[in-house]
Amino acid sequence: MKDSVVIKRCGYCGRQLKIPVYIADQVEKALSMKDYPYKLDSPLMKQYEEFYVSSAGGFYCSKECAIMFTED
Repeated sequence: MKDSVVIKRCGYCGRQLKIPVYIADQVEKALSMKDYPYKLDSPLMKQYEEFYVSSAGGFYCSKECAIMFTED
């Protein structure tokens, strides 16, 4: 289970991200409940393996993309 990945696109530049399914599920559940167990709203982003999530929702390939998206 931990080896399976899901393909997401960066919310700003569109780059493909391979994210472990168990992490993507946890993040999406937290975002859908407007519950941020990872303190996504305190620092705006929290780095996981090789992607970022912003409190506005969505996955990003870099901190820069997450910041650019939230500033637009």
